[in-house]
Amino acid sequence: MNDKNDNKQILLNQTHFSKIEDFDCLECDEPAYFVLQDKYHSFSLSLSTLLNCLKFAENEGVIPAIGEEWWLKVSNMNK
Repeated sequence: MNDKNDNKQILLNQTHFSKIEDFDCLECDEPAYFVLQDKYHSFSLSLSTLLNCLKFAENEGVIPAIGEEWWLKVSNMNK
């Protein structure tokens, strides 16, 4: 498969969000995890990973600037 077909397959394999009831993980160091499912797998996405994706989109100009004050509040949430 070439890169164009690989990218198409990736984009067609959309994820869906699921809510975790009674999330309790003593080994987890994140304040929140999101359970996602594509056509083949269920997997978790940490809040920090989601925020990194959001920051990437902001830096790339895909979304409007969020603002430094908001980012500071988020970065200090778990300190």
